[in-house]
Amino acid sequence: MEISSILVILILPIGAVQGIVFSVILFKSTERNKTANRILASILLLLSYRLLVQTLRLFGLGHYDGWYYVMIDLSWVHGALLYFYTKAQTQPNFRFSRKDLIHFLPVVLQVIISVFVRLQNLYWDGTKESLSWLGYHAYIVWMNNSTIYIVASILIIFYAYQSKKLLNAVGESLFPFGLNRSAG
Repeated sequence: MEISSILVILILPIGAVQGIVFSVILFKSTERNKTANRILASILLLLSYRLLVQTLRLFGLGHYDGWYYVMIDLSWVHGALLYFYTKAQTQPNFRFSRKDLIHFLPVVLQVIISVFVRLQNLYWDGTKESLSWLGYHAYIVWMNNSTIYIVASILIIFYAYQSKKLLNAVGESLFPFGLNRSAG
């Protein structure tokens, strides 16, 4: 076994355990911004879960089982959680409202499409004709392409940009004349 493989096998579970420990600490925390702490804890738990699933896959466990699909189905939530964490940090009185639920619509869409595509396995006999037109093309696009990862990346970039705008707005209110004023 190569040294790089051994390092990966050691680092992934250590990172997962560390993320779980920190998320538990953040969930229990009653100091300052409870909402932001809980959102960050959720992000850490999801990323730790992903590391654990990847660790299991290194040992030949968890290939295309329920745990794997839950990890994939939740991959579109990271961007929205990052945005809400930033929003909770920059707006201390932030509380989730009904209109905030629209940010989780991509995740709901992801789950619905993934379940539909996985249900195609019940009818799939290896031939194109065994599936409906929609079932076949959805299966090809969803399972054989990087569609899930491309959309997840786009969502993360979009929400990172939205978070940056929130941070810039807070920075402008705190430093209306900028930070680059010359002393003198």
